[in-house]
Amino acid sequence: MKHIRLYIIVPALLIALALLRLSVGSAASLDQTGTVWSPYLEWNLPNPTYTGNPFDLAATVTFVHGDSGEIRRTGMFYAGDNTWKFRFTATRTGLWTFTTQSDDPDLNGHTGTVVVNPNPDPNITGFLTSVGNKFALQTGPDGQLRGFLLNIYQNQIDPNGAPGSIFLEGVLSFKDPNRLNTYLQEARSLGFRTVFFAPVDDLVWTDGTNPRLDTFAALDFIISESHRQGMGVHLWLWGDAERGWTPPGSINSAADKRLQRYIAARLGPLPGWTMGYGFDLGEWVTEAQLQEWANTLHSNMGWEHLLSARGFPLLEQDMLSYSSSGTEAARGKLYTSPNGPASFEEVAADLDSSTGQPHLYEERFFYQRSADGGPTWTMERTRQSLWWYAMAGGVGAIWGYRGGNRYPNPEQILTFNRFWENRFLLDLERVNSGSSTRVLRADDRYVFYQENTNAIPLDLSALTGRQPAVAVDTKKAYAEIDLGVLQPGSQTWTAPYVSDWAIAVGWFDAGEAQPPTSTEAPTTTPTGTPSPTETATPTPTETPTLPLPTETAILTQTELPTTTPGGGSSIPTTTPPAGAATLRLMPQPPAARTGETVLVALELANVTDLYGLEVRCQINPQVLNGMTVSGGEGFSSANSFIVDKGFNPADGSWTVAASRTRPNPAITAGAIPAFYLNYTVVGAGTTDITCSATAVNSSGQSIPLTVANSRFEATAPEATAPPTATHEPPTPTATPTETPSLTLTPTVEPVAGSISGVAAYQSAPDNAGITIQLLDAQQTPLVSVVTEGSGAYRFTDVLPGTYTLIISGPLHLSATRTLTVAAGGLPVDLGTAVLPGGDVDGNQAIDLLDASLVGGNYDVSVPPAPASTDINRDGRVDLRDLVIVAGNIGLSGPVTLP
Repeated sequence: MKHIRLYIIVPALLIALALLRLSVGSAASLDQTGTVWSPYLEWNLPNPTYTGNPFDLAATVTFVHGDSGEIRRTGMFYAGDNTWKFRFTATRTGLWTFTTQSDDPDLNGHTGTVVVNPNPDPNITGFLTSVGNKFALQTGPDGQLRGFLLNIYQNQIDPNGAPGSIFLEGVLSFKDPNRLNTYLQEARSLGFRTVFFAPVDDLVWTDGTNPRLDTFAALDFIISESHRQGMGVHLWLWGDAERGWTPPGSINSAADKRLQRYIAARLGPLPGWTMGYGFDLGEWVTEAQLQEWANTLHSNMGWEHLLSARGFPLLEQDMLSYSSSGTEAARGKLYTSPNGPASFEEVAADLDSSTGQPHLYEERFFYQRSADGGPTWTMERTRQSLWWYAMAGGVGAIWGYRGGNRYPNPEQILTFNRFWENRFLLDLERVNSGSSTRVLRADDRYVFYQENTNAIPLDLSALTGRQPAVAVDTKKAYAEIDLGVLQPGSQTWTAPYVSDWAIAVGWFDAGEAQPPTSTEAPTTTPTGTPSPTETATPTPTETPTLPLPTETAILTQTELPTTTPGGGSSIPTTTPPAGAATLRLMPQPPAARTGETVLVALELANVTDLYGLEVRCQINPQVLNGMTVSGGEGFSSANSFIVDKGFNPADGSWTVAASRTRPNPAITAGAIPAFYLNYTVVGAGTTDITCSATAVNSSGQSIPLTVANSRFEATAPEATAPPTATHEPPTPTATPTETPSLTLTPTVEPVAGSISGVAAYQSAPDNAGITIQLLDAQQTPLVSVVTEGSGAYRFTDVLPGTYTLIISGPLHLSATRTLTVAAGGLPVDLGTAVLPGGDVDGNQAIDLLDASLVGGNYDVSVPPAPASTDINRDGRVDLRDLVIVAGNIGLSGPVTLP
């Protein structure tokens, strides 16, 4: 009986006894009010009289849900300063009561209540569990389950630290919000929803005897902040024996058990984490010892957390974790081919070996890693394996980087995660297609996947009615090809070219629009003779009033709609001057019913040289709830970098910033959709849709833009909308400071030649701090200067000959220039050299990571945002910084000046 673990039903008598005990509680009220899933609640109890080891004092707290009888029992933990704490995360709304139990009188007999309300953030989820051999995530006010693909992201070289910095003491440094946000944003930019951490060292977990409070304070922050941002954390507890990364004392010793109980009491109530015992386990630990560890955690945790031990099975409620290398594969029971599964059939066989537990490949499948004679993890193998693991039924794995090599086609990983965001259903089952086509099916919902083809057979003979379908090229940035509405029967879809294709048939999201009632011809070729309601020749997809939204931006976290936006006109509340550069807000449709979706197009009109755009929009959250941002023709993942700050359900605000990326030109157009805001109608009434906007050109300079606001009406009786607020973004003004030119005399033979010029940042208030180095023909450094505010430099008394200048400045790519000083004393004036900005991490390459670092700190002042993300040094990470980095993506230094 595996899945009884979510809660225990108790008789009414037990509830009555618990309520009776409330009358004898302490004088100070411990009652609290909270929301389901997040944030967790915490209580402090002073206990100054205890004289033993405080980490060994046993005390528990029992929480009882009044309506269902669900029980959660958790331990207290020592927090220093003679204080014990306990925590609670609500899994249901309603009234909970609690009572404390301990042999210590200071900690015994305390009572209280917790009133739990629904969480105002609809995206907050609960604990990761499982249904059969699929991972499942708790959602909603009462813990409904939805399917989840556990793909874990690890960057072993964190962008702000040294190699291996997410190991060992590095976990302590991630208490820094900027560092953690950078790591989370880097994972989200690929579509991953789980990140990896590994303290692994005894002296990080403990002081040799007792748990370290600073380590657990860091883990509190890492887990809770990641969960708040919609991310999970996978922890490794230990490492290998050779490096001493093993439990204190000995395995399951008194000190080790003390740590296990502390983990259960302090981290157990926190949702959003899973834990593996570590790596190289076959060298130093047995299956029986591993199972004892897992049993200790589960028996002390009041909430479920999935555990794993690479190469070994644990308990019935845990993951089956596979090894693919070393002694784990030799000694363990769970292993794959060297360096990972060799085929789809191997993955399917692993999953079929146990249908009652989820499966995890807990090796680290780093890009370009090759181990134990197995094949290298190339970009192609990574992309292909992600699809194998999902199509087999949902095997988890660890991905990412170990060194400097990064995925050359990150859009392929984002496409995978984008496709499966709302499509991995718990009732999807693998279908034997009898061919190279992989098929998953749940009633009238199908997913087909086939490699290296332009013709995919679709056996839809079991369909009970017409269903919509879309196709996606898994090797490209996410873009859906609308296949129309397909009829039951066997048919073949002919792709426009050969690739690896995925096709989704059916309605996967309860929030999607219902199937159309008109008869539409399928865009497939039936295998047999067409029936009167089928057509053998594909028919073109109807062109909508507005262009279809393209792939979600790389920083957007939720699913995009797959439906075509309808037509309709907006109800403008402002009238821009004729011919003025304008941002028009156009809801599609302008009126809808509760539960339906609304697409607000932000259309640019009469714009010239527009490179970046920031909008801060406001609606009545009692009428509309923001969902996702969709790319438009102006700004999409194919041509831009987009920062989605997310919809705020408390006040209805939504900030989105976008910049075109190199080599895409600035926007000059009479009318073009910039991007789309996707809303769901949640209540009756009318709401204004108002936005303030900032637009800049390719140099980061502001350009005028008038906003034509709109209004949306729900078809039910009008409700009073709260006043809207327009938030004007700050417009920093940089004033260059001129200082006298700097003249240095290199130690060379005196001649009449000279070299002068101006070195400039791409966008900054002054040009101080740029280094100009002069090298001779043999590339030997001769002399260097550092500029003051004007950026001017000058070298005098330079011998005739050929020289090289190297110009470098912080957050910018360096530049080189070859020049010749002629005999005769003629001066060389090199003019102004502008350094490309946006090298946030200082590796002389402006790439997606630099943009992610800026995006992760967008609209944040410096500090707390790192100074490195404020490229133009105006004290805030804003649209101008985003335009600089996005406009230079793909450049690497040093750049060669003419």
